[in-house]
Amino acid sequence: MGIEAARNDDEDPASRLWALGRLKIEYFHDMIKAGEADRRTSTPNDPTTGPGTRDYLARVSASREVLIRELGWKRLNHLNMSLTVNPDKTLAITIARGDARTGQPGRPHPKTLRPLGDAKQSLVERNLVLPEALFDLPDKPDEATVNAGDLDGLKSWFLLTRRVEIQGKVIVYCEFSRPTGLDRQGRVEEWGDRICMPEVEFEAVVDYIPGKDDGPTFEVNIDEH
Repeated sequence: MGIEAARNDDEDPASRLWALGRLKIEYFHDMIKAGEADRRTSTPNDPTTGPGTRDYLARVSASREVLIRELGWKRLNHLNMSLTVNPDKTLAITIARGDARTGQPGRPHPKTLRPLGDAKQSLVERNLVLPEALFDLPDKPDEATVNAGDLDGLKSWFLLTRRVEIQGKVIVYCEFSRPTGLDRQGRVEEWGDRICMPEVEFEAVVDYIPGKDDGPTFEVNIDEH
């Protein structure tokens, strides 16, 4: 199934995700839950970025575990890009944090909280069109091998999330969206497709430090056309 099938905003998120390639809301919620669980293993002796870093790494790992197990997807790694690619090599998933508009339908669109690095901005001509050399990967069962002919059809989508504490609870707002443009600071500000999913709710933790424990900067790829 091609990614163009996901553009009908009148459809519910479950239908739109299924149209993309048998994706399910529960897969993304499992990724978020894995990140939150690992975040909470941090101690006061960790750096202030520790909880957010744990969260990010666990989400990436969970995204691969879930999609490899359920749908036969593959890992794709290069530099700071940690992607998961579908068997048809038409869709790649990465993880990012968004602003207050994350998970909220309509305009204005959300922005990623951090800009892309210069190296990744230089790759933004089409949605995840990368130099052929990036895909010179070892032949392993769960890792992707993509040749130059596959590149035009490979599009990147973000699991975009926003984590907040509200009235003694932690709420993670989330969406699965396809980026299409950057602002002058290099943050994603335009999305060609947005699939806003139900938020995930957790019991609050006392030692969360808003704005200080969200991990280091990770560069990601997007589409600018």
